[in-house]
Amino acid sequence: MSESDSHSLSDILAAMTEVAETDDSLKKKFNAIVRFDVEGQTLTLDVRKDRSGSQESAPYLQVTASLEILQDLLAKRTTAQQAFMKGKLKIKGKMGLAMKLTVVLDATRKHLALQSRL
Repeated sequence: MSESDSHSLSDILAAMTEVAETDDSLKKKFNAIVRFDVEGQTLTLDVRKDRSGSQESAPYLQVTASLEILQDLLAKRTTAQQAFMKGKLKIKGKMGLAMKLTVVLDATRKHLALQSRL
């Protein structure tokens, strides 16, 4: 089992939330609102460069997956493109953003690795 398998869904979603709020380079690269639906839990991440004065709006991208697929993505056992083509990752919204989904996953992976070392 890899290190990513040991993370619970709540740990993964918390890490995603933290990187969305604190990682300015992620905001520059992604610059969108994305909603993750995983095993009945929903997390909406506002990863925009400038959120001043704006109310949360509809997500630009909606991602639906199981916890197993999310763990596989974080452990790099599969790519988002492979999971999508196999029907294990469902994407709705701006497909250009779907291609950038890896930057969110990479930032989350790094954050989880740092948390594991502490």
